[in-house]
Amino acid sequence: MEKRNLRRADLVTSIIVFAFSVFVFISAIGLMSNTLEKGKEWYVSAGLFPIIISVFLALCAFMLFFRAKKDGARFDFIHKEAVMALLKDREFRVAVIIISLLIIYIFILLPLLPYWLATFIFLYTFMLIFQERTFKNIVIMTIVAVLSTVALTYGFGTLAMIPLP
Repeated sequence: MEKRNLRRADLVTSIIVFAFSVFVFISAIGLMSNTLEKGKEWYVSAGLFPIIISVFLALCAFMLFFRAKKDGARFDFIHKEAVMALLKDREFRVAVIIISLLIIYIFILLPLLPYWLATFIFLYTFMLIFQERTFKNIVIMTIVAVLSTVALTYGFGTLAMIPLP
């Protein structure tokens, strides 16, 4: 990738990293306030380390942003033709589908369904979307989803004794 495109990518990346650091900071403040409400000292809070990391992450994002601006990066690449080309790009669509499936799994399926059922639905849907749908493939996808769900549930829940959601 040429330097100009790298610097443009640095601009976008710095904004995303900064937004993530703000999210982590706000979440960590919530953890810190829970600890203080329980009458404990601030330095034993589970939120202390994420606060420190989020501050340093924000500093890194600022440095990346200003270095990219110094090297000549501009937001001139955001125009209708570029956005339309991005929306038509297969890799972008695949990324959006994967992120959407993960959001549905984490925020909808896991809170509503037992872990094993939510995991099976997620895995089966994932394979169904990205695999050719022949009878043989559907049978194989079902078997793989069932075996994977059983292995995950038994391996983490029983053998490793990790509490599953």
